[in-house]
Amino acid sequence: MEFWGAKVKAGQTLKVKPGENCLIHISQASLGKAKKGVFGLLYATVDEKKLLLGTLSQDCFPHINFDHLLFDREFELSHTLDRGYVHFIGHQRNKKKRANESSKTPVSFNTGKRVLQPCSESKTNQKRQKIQKENSEEIKEMNKSIKELSEAVKTLQQILLTKADLPEEKEKTEEDSCCFGCEEATGNNEQTIFVKGFENVRPRAEIKNALRNFFGSCGEITRVYVPIECRNRVPLGFAFIDLRKGEGNEKALELNGSYMGGKELEVTMASHRDEYYGFTDFHGCERCPVFLDHIYFPSLMKHRRSVYR
Repeated sequence: MEFWGAKVKAGQTLKVKPGENCLIHISQASLGKAKKGVFGLLYATVDEKKLLLGTLSQDCFPHINFDHLLFDREFELSHTLDRGYVHFIGHQRNKKKRANESSKTPVSFNTGKRVLQPCSESKTNQKRQKIQKENSEEIKEMNKSIKELSEAVKTLQQILLTKADLPEEKEKTEEDSCCFGCEEATGNNEQTIFVKGFENVRPRAEIKNALRNFFGSCGEITRVYVPIECRNRVPLGFAFIDLRKGEGNEKALELNGSYMGGKELEVTMASHRDEYYGFTDFHGCERCPVFLDHIYFPSLMKHRRSVYR
């Protein structure tokens, strides 16, 4: 048994062909160095059939273990990441030795005569039949394992989709799939509060409700804006909050260093933050410029810096 490993970069696939009488067992898949919010699906293509192996997420599931992922023929590994890579590891081993090989010593009956052996054609047929039987059993076991794995992955996907508020049947609208496609995207001003440090793996709507409840004691909240990455709708990890006429800002700033959901918050005036003028490491989508044409940020005009990069 030998160690086996492979790295599949973003936008590429990897074809693997086991040697003769060899099996490749993939035991684990893991993300390479990647930033938070990276999310991708893993696939293996066998006999022109594309099978879903699992889901990797830098925030929740950076690696996956496989118990019975065996391949005895050529297969192709791929994933949906647009940057970074996925590392597959496992081992390679020979198939089980056949029970009746030609090198086996023939049995003597002590008759004083020459030992009788089956003809070469008969031995070849027997060997071929046993090989086919063993291969058939191994293939059945592998298909059963793949089916069980597919069911487990399907269940995991449903859990992830439910947790991330991404229903399979729900069509994405411009408002819920673009960072700036919501009413709250406009309105940053000198009285705006900046909040950072909360858990950002939850859906945008849940984070907005949590922030409203947490800062509701400071005054009347008129706006909560939670920027997201358009590609995967994962929040960027910070938010902007407006209190009516800025009344209650002092109370809000006193919450700096307090905890929400077990996470320590950083609360400052938004105009003191770089995020007020532009989002770093933000990719956006083709709709961002359209929405930005209708959004007026006084701070952006003053400093001539672009939110969309």
